[in-house]
Amino acid sequence: MSLRRRATQDLPAAFIIAALLALLWLGLAEGEGWWFGGPAILAVVLMTLHLSPVRAQPLHPLGLLRFVAYFISQSLYGGLDVAGRALHPRLPLLIEKRQIAVQLPDGPARTVLVGTISLLPGTLAVDLEDDLLTVHGIAGDPMANIRRLEKRVADLFGLPDAGMRI
Repeated sequence: MSLRRRATQDLPAAFIIAALLALLWLGLAEGEGWWFGGPAILAVVLMTLHLSPVRAQPLHPLGLLRFVAYFISQSLYGGLDVAGRALHPRLPLLIEKRQIAVQLPDGPARTVLVGTISLLPGTLAVDLEDDLLTVHGIAGDPMANIRRLEKRVADLFGLPDAGMRI
């Protein structure tokens, strides 16, 4: 699909991206340097339209609500856990680095899984090669938590999770 055709189909998204980038530029550059900022914003919008997938994988509305609730609860729990470990006199860290076979299909669902793992306190997605995800954790073996997260991501995208093990 040509860039011009994509741009007309994704015009609302292009305007939103451009507006957000313009606000960011306004805040960072204090309203100065639009001779540079304007073309940079235009280039980013065009590259985003060019590089983004033609069709985004639709999100399941109920799965989205469940995912957001799960993410918030796990972020709060993880934040309290990490803070407790950091403030504990003995600093009880159980550092683990594990490889986990990802069961989600390649694409947006897998990207959300890897990004979400890194946003939750106490875990970090280190590498994803083929179906093997390397994860670093500070609270012992992260396997069960990642499997639960993987099921939530599958639910978010309306994917079957019949083959996923916890």
